[in-house]
Amino acid sequence: YGLEVVSIPTRERVPMTRLADKVFDTKETKYAAIVDDIIKMAKDRLSADGTLQMPPVLVGTASIEDTKLLTDMLKEKLAAEPELKGLSIQQLTGNEKLDGASQAEMIKKAGNPCVITVSHVAGRGTDIELKLFDSLMERLDKVEGLHVIGAERSSSSRVDMQLTGRTARFSTQLKR
Repeated sequence: YGLEVVSIPTRERVPMTRLADKVFDTKETKYAAIVDDIIKMAKDRLSADGTLQMPPVLVGTASIEDTKLLTDMLKEKLAAEPELKGLSIQQLTGNEKLDGASQAEMIKKAGNPCVITVSHVAGRGTDIELKLFDSLMERLDKVEGLHVIGAERSSSSRVDMQLTGRTARFSTQLKR
């Protein structure tokens, strides 16, 4: 329209760490690597007394079928890891049993520690409020914020930005 555009910087630095993309030969090896990364993240945050101090994880997939596949792979792998029984897996999309109220409840839980949420939609307009552990002031430095994993690039960069945007909330150190 021939109008002048002015860039307005954010008031505070966006507390996000963007990690390098990884490329895989097949969908199976990619999803196995995602599952292994999540399991490793959980094991690295297992305290000596067996308490998990893991940040919430949001995994964005390209389709409902991929969401189901990845959720099943995570559940299968976690079943073989009894020390990680404190992890909770939510399949936000592709679950025919979910109504609007159930989805809203899942989104509410998505910011809780030790919750892994798998979905093929970025959740535009929906903030994931980060919760902290029960007695958290002494553990606050250990909580990293929302860990977002994009299983693959979307055909729309807007969707990728929405997924990434889930991390840029609440002035907490976050990783994608």
